[in-house]
Amino acid sequence: MYESLLEAHAPVFGRILTHLTEPDGLPALFHCRHGKDRSECRGSGRSSRPRASTPRTTARCSGPRHAMATVLAGLRARHGSVEGFLTERAGLTADVLVELRTRLTTARPPR
Repeated sequence: MYESLLEAHAPVFGRILTHLTEPDGLPALFHCRHGKDRSECRGSGRSSRPRASTPRTTARCSGPRHAMATVLAGLRARHGSVEGFLTERAGLTADVLVELRTRLTTARPPR
């Protein structure tokens, strides 16, 4: 279910992630109206760098612990990496990926 959601709506996820790199893109809050799983699909991609540990990534998943690991493994199998999915299917550029990673992993002073 989650893999098909990501594949079918890849451009939407691309727009969501691209918006986070815009000047007014962060802070951001997103949620799913009826649960947490679809929101978790949006949030998990940001921490799935090749060196990220799968248990750490899946710990934030509200569904079965193996669900997000299965999704990420499927994306890697079809696209070579999560980054491959984001560039091939979701339309992110290399520059957006770098900016997104920087913004989501760099501490910022409180406003």
